[in-house]
Amino acid sequence: MDSKKTKKARVFLVVVILLSAAVWRYIGHEKNEKKIEITEAEADQTRVAFSMAEGDNPWTVKLVNELNDAAREKNMELIYHEPETVTAEWQKKDIEALLEMDIEYLAVFPRDEKILPEILTKAEKKKVPVILITKNLCYRNRCAALISIDYELEGQLAARVLAENSKGEDCNIVEIKGPEESTVAQARSRGFRRELVKYPNLKVIAERNGDFDRLTAENVMEEVISSYGKENIQAVFASSDEEGLGILSALKITGCHPGKDVDIVSINGIQDTLKAIVAGEYTAAILSGNKMGFVLFEIIARRERGFDKGDFVVIPYQIYDSSNAEKYLLSLS
Repeated sequence: MDSKKTKKARVFLVVVILLSAAVWRYIGHEKNEKKIEITEAEADQTRVAFSMAEGDNPWTVKLVNELNDAAREKNMELIYHEPETVTAEWQKKDIEALLEMDIEYLAVFPRDEKILPEILTKAEKKKVPVILITKNLCYRNRCAALISIDYELEGQLAARVLAENSKGEDCNIVEIKGPEESTVAQARSRGFRRELVKYPNLKVIAERNGDFDRLTAENVMEEVISSYGKENIQAVFASSDEEGLGILSALKITGCHPGKDVDIVSINGIQDTLKAIVAGEYTAAILSGNKMGFVLFEIIARRERGFDKGDFVVIPYQIYDSSNAEKYLLSLS
């Protein structure tokens, strides 16, 4: 009797082992199949590289998030490297590395356009279509598409806002510029100065480099106020919102009343700036590069569908002030 029970137990154990082995083989097979399917799906995605050498700030964070969202929406792969240094030399090396990564498209937001001829030549040798984000039309025949943000116009619009707010009265302006090597900063300043010529009552009494950085702009603005006296400053133009918010802080620290006795106008249109406008502490912000990530991936999607003629897209601008900042801010929440 005992031997029969033992025999049955052994048979039962063998069956369990065999079933377990079969189940594990099945699960392992399924896992391998799933892994292969994911790899194949990834291989089918269009590989898009994006290069930019701008500092880590709310505007660049927003742009990178937008690029990621647009890539997912179009079922494409985005390859982007965080800048190690915000220089044209780093960007040049970054682009060279990207061109070695079996990419299908290269999008470039140039820190300095002087690197573009060499980069375009290397991309042509690799047969990688390049999409440039620049206003400079001289590269139009050498790239697959061109997305234009009119940085000079942004500077012009800032000058017009200050002219309108001054109501013809004398207005001393401090200009806080972006980095000297930045094509964007140079164009914004150039547009601002050219527009100022139309308004004799507007005068730049000081200019400093804010380096697209909030703390740097705050420090240089404090120095300007100390040198010129807060009563002699009626307006500030900042090349970016980060600098503008630093200026706002400096004005408060030194006893000024931003939004009342000192106007601040900057460019980018980030949420913190909109909040300052709604609070009555900031005059206006020019929205820059709105929906640029979605425009980029729509251009690539069109090319993938066979529309490979050179696209030329101009990103529209928008001025935010006390009349519309709150409405736009609510739309973002």
